[in-house]
Amino acid sequence: MALPISIAKLEDVAEPFREHYEANGNGYRLSGVPDTATLELTLKKERDARKAAEDAAKMFVDVDVEEYRALKQQQADAAKKKAVDAGKVDELLATQQAQLEAKWAKERDAATAELATLRDQVGGYMLTDPIKDVAIKANAHPATLSDIIARSKNVWKLQDGLPVALDAAGIPILKDGHRITREEWVEGLRTEAPNLFQGSTGSGAPAGSGISAPAVGGKWAELTTEQKTEAMKAHGDSYDEARKHYQ
Repeated sequence: MALPISIAKLEDVAEPFREHYEANGNGYRLSGVPDTATLELTLKKERDARKAAEDAAKMFVDVDVEEYRALKQQQADAAKKKAVDAGKVDELLATQQAQLEAKWAKERDAATAELATLRDQVGGYMLTDPIKDVAIKANAHPATLSDIIARSKNVWKLQDGLPVALDAAGIPILKDGHRITREEWVEGLRTEAPNLFQGSTGSGAPAGSGISAPAVGGKWAELTTEQKTEAMKAHGDSYDEARKHYQ
């Protein structure tokens, strides 16, 4: 049976599925499911913008593009000749330079933005996604995957197009004489922060985190990752055991 997208209270679904819902207004909504009202508004804006563009385009139906370009070139040539005849060569050159610099800056900014997007996509594919897969195989708590990914971003970087684990000084981290693998890094994380994994025991979150276990009886689905970690510390370091103390 499919899960309902929206519910009035968490008790409307079976307990194993409650953690997949998040507070939304006066009720709860299935995590990761987009709000259809927002999608409809976005679609309407896109349709309105397209219609406005089509209406504007109708103004130029009878325009001869080649003739228009020729007239624009003639106008530009006439302006240049007038400036030269008036002895304003330096002013003309400065104007042309400013126009070229503005064009180059626009193309540069577009290329920079595209490169940044590509880097994010490549970084997600080569760094974040593989770490997440390894963590899941290592039995990480679903609620702590975001924490594990955040930790990995401080360590794993692309170097010469390859994922490499680096220390704070930018030096590759080694294990038994070779560069540490993702599996070895996740296994080390299990020792460093066992509370991130199911069936683990340990001291929980690092000392000095300043976060205390939330009051018993609250809603588990509304707790942050850090609060769930502290709850596991307070109730046996077991994800399932800690969750029993909350709705």
